Amino acid sequence: MWLIPWSYTKTKVEDYEDLMFMGRKAIEALKKVNGIHYDIGSSTSLLYATAGSSDDWAKGRAGIKYSYTVELRDKGSHGFLLPASQILPTGREIFAAVKAIARALAQS
Repeated sequence: MWLIPWSYTKTKVEDYEDLMFMGRKAIEALKKVNGIHYDIGSSTSLLYATAGSSDDWAKGRAGIKYSYTVELRDKGSHGFLLPASQILPTGREIFAAVKAIARALAQS
């Protein structure tokens, strides 16, 4: 999952459309690598409300415009402990996603 702020409330972040636009660029690039689909949205829209998430802090306190939390590709079998065989494919996906965001920012 590609998560955007806010995680503690259902209220959308002020620049929601900007975050979703860049996030979509990321997950489109990511999917091209190995065909893995990541959902995008806030924790409250995709999962449940949480407190103390790093993307909320980065956005609200540090003022970082494009702050995200990325949950790894596992669908429930391994939780947050991916097997070693999935480390490189996941790294390639995330690298493609970050490059897509960097390119989009450079063009804007």
